[in-house]
Amino acid sequence: MLEGETDEGFFQDTKLTGKHFRVALLLSFMLALLVALILSQLYRMRYSSVMETYNKEMETAVNITEVYVNEKVKDVDSTIRILANTDAVKAYVESSQEDNQKQVENLFAKYVRNHLAITQLRILDMQGMEKVRVDKSEERL
Repeated sequence: MLEGETDEGFFQDTKLTGKHFRVALLLSFMLALLVALILSQLYRMRYSSVMETYNKEMETAVNITEVYVNEKVKDVDSTIRILANTDAVKAYVESSQEDNQKQVENLFAKYVRNHLAITQLRILDMQGMEKVRVDKSEERL
């Protein structure tokens, strides 16, 4: 404001009365609210898009992991079936003799050493008691 001018002079010059000022203030507030709502909606749309992309990437990662794990399980299952059908394992299961047990332990140790997914092989009896056990950390070959 210039010297000697009052607020009344400003409003009189622009012909902005108290009522007009309140209306202008209300319109300004409504415009600001509208801008805030538009920006909020744009943010939500962008956030939604980012989350959708993230969810798709995570779903793809889970699917890839599931396929990988299933293949590893099939591989281990196949290996166990092969081991179960070897002459050494069959002979041990039928007789439980110490010579047969040593052959089974040697066979298991070779498999544990050469198969990354297998860290332990065991034979359990019908009561669940462990009869043969070979751990990767306890290899004897």
